[in-house]
Parts: sequence; structure tokens; C-alpha cells
Amino acid sequence: MQIILHFKKTGFLRFLSGIETSNAIVKLLRRANLPMEYSQGFNPQPRVSFLDSTPTGVIDLALFVSVKLREDAVLSPGEINPEILKERINQVSLNNLVVEKVFVSDIDLNRVTTHFEYTLFCYEKPELNERLKKHSGKEFVPGEVMEDLEVAFKGRLYVIKYKVGRSNLFNPYLIRGVYLAVRKMALVKDRNLTELLEEHVTDYRSTVCENCNARRD
Repeated sequence: MQIILHFKKTGFLRFLSGIETSNAIVKLLRRANLPMEYSQGFNPQPRVSFLDSTPTGVIDLALFVSVKLREDAVLSPGEINPEILKERINQVSLNNLVVEKVFVSDIDLNRVTTHFEYTLFCYEKPELNERLKKHSGKEFVPGEVMEDLEVAFKGRLYVIKYKVGRSNLFNPYLIRGVYLAVRKMALVKDRNLTELLEEHVTDYRSTVCENCNARRD
């Protein structure tokens, strides 16, 4: 069985790198005694997978993690109750790294997710047609890969809202004047990923009953 955890990473934890974030999450899942399934071989690792990480410094409100649970855990309703799991993880989690929701779902996040939505805050008017270079050396023009782009001047700040396809992801801090970037949500085309997960959630109670009956047989 698989559960999907929706985390929010805020505050100073936004300065953790992608690897540091994934390591911190795996450690807290172990600390919460989550009944995770492990890989085979000489150095078994928990079967945990992540959606695309954010660049360092980005507040992440759409941090999704898939976790495979052991088969014997499915025999106990208390082990896979989403609210109980959420509470167990948050009790041992770091400040500003919080589980927003737990879904019991077999959906493949990396297969269904197509875009992310971002909001950027700038002190100066952004130049979105300027050619920039990624750390990989590849050049791109932000305005050419931003979809549903909106730029507004509010108070003393320029606010940029856009969505970007997973194949066109870039570090928003490469844009001159950006002082804060927020990844707001993961999208399945134009739909919020959480809506899809809500619709396709697995009834853990029926799964428990099915596994119990299978064991008896």
C-alpha cells in the first residue's frame, strides 16, 4: 500500500537544498516509526519518492512524498489511518516542515503531475524577456516558459503569478529583483493535485478487511 504526504516547507527551512530536505523527511518518517517498506539488497532503503524539489530559498507549499508501507501494516487500521499518521509525523517533525494532509492512494505522482504554480515577489519591475542561463548552462527566456502569466503592482511590490511545466522548471531567483518565491501548488494540467488525490483516495478500512480475509484464506 502507498500513502502520499503533502508537506509544507516554510520559514528558514526554505534554505535547505533538495537533498537536505529529502534526507530530513526520511529521518522524521523513521522517527515517527512509520511502517515503511524497504528495498532489497545489501543496503536496504525505505521506498520513498519525491516530486521535483524546489531551488534553495523557495517556500514550498506543494511538497509531495510517496511512501510505500509494509504489507503487515495494512492489517492494522491504526497504522494507516490518515489522521493518526499525520499526527504521528507532525509530533516529531521540524518547525516549518509540516504535514498538511495524508492520502491513502496508489497514484503515481511523477506520472500525473504536469505543472507547478508559483508566486514571486519583486522590489523592481521584472524583466521576463531577458535571456538567462541555468546552472546546467542551458539558456532560456522566463517569459517564454511561463504559462497563465500575471504581473501586478501591489503596494511597493511587483507580484508575478504563473505556472510552469515540469520540463521547463527553472530557479525563479535567476530573475532580477525577485526577493521571495513561493511554490503554491502542484497541478495535473489545470487541476490542483490535491483535488485529484481527494477523488482517488483508497478506503483504508476496506483494504484492511480485504487483507485480513486473504490471510485467513
